[in-house]
Amino acid sequence: MSRGMACCLTVVLLWGLQPFFMKAALIEFDAYTISWFRLTGACVLLLCMSRACWKEYLYAMRPNLLPLFATGLCLAVNYFTFIKGIDLGGPITAGVTIQVGPVLLALVGVVWFRERLARLQILGVIVASLGFFLFFKERLGVASITEFQADAVGVVIISAIFWVGYCIGQKMLGSRVGVNIVNLAAYLFSALLLSPFITLPESHQILTASFAAMIYLSISTTVAYWALGEAIRLVPVSIVSLCIVTNPIVTIVVVEILLFFGNIFFEPYPLTGIGYLGTCIALVGVAIAVAKRTPRISRLEIVE
Repeated sequence: MSRGMACCLTVVLLWGLQPFFMKAALIEFDAYTISWFRLTGACVLLLCMSRACWKEYLYAMRPNLLPLFATGLCLAVNYFTFIKGIDLGGPITAGVTIQVGPVLLALVGVVWFRERLARLQILGVIVASLGFFLFFKERLGVASITEFQADAVGVVIISAIFWVGYCIGQKMLGSRVGVNIVNLAAYLFSALLLSPFITLPESHQILTASFAAMIYLSISTTVAYWALGEAIRLVPVSIVSLCIVTNPIVTIVVVEILLFFGNIFFEPYPLTGIGYLGTCIALVGVAIAVAKRTPRISRLEIVE
């Protein structure tokens, strides 16, 4: 296996497992605290990894503070709302719904950056829309969970919208100051924005599984984005996008394994046949929509 494909699989695995660690962290902590801890930890780790470039980074950030701050705001809202969506609807609902993001990104490329969608991409958007319709119909069709699932879907769609905003920031700033600087500034500013709303862990919470889950989320965020950067450098971006779109499959497989062993904490309401069909159609549609994107938009394909 090539190093590039190994990096792709690392990203898929880490992002596919993250919803479960978020759910575990929610036992003791709220979404604000988890998001802040995750972003702060990632910021500290990235600072340590790039300590030789601090002066260069600071010099590059100064004239771009406002757009970097806006990018950080988008990332903060994206992280917070995604965790909130997991809290309300579970890993499957959040993991599949967030795939609306790449479809929205393709449409933003047409409207904002004046890119032209190929016919295959248009077909992908249509197929993905059909899949999402079936998935949402199944999730919202169970009377006992309709209210929570509707709230979860709405919150995660907001998360997807702000993820697109983060990607726009990456496009506008990445070539100007570098991707590492954009990520570092986004982590820093988003952590600062969330800091007034957090609740610091108490002494008895530090030894809990929830605190360990937050540490894992900080490390996995840093590793996943490093692996993503390596994958994009070594493998065609279309292949990277196709691989990353499959991360909800990891989530669904883990849910099914947990349910098989009687664990209903993470996902008490598994998918039905229609839900699985909708999920498969949606993922195929998203894969088609991102596979043949033009080079200008391809650089944005960073899927959370």
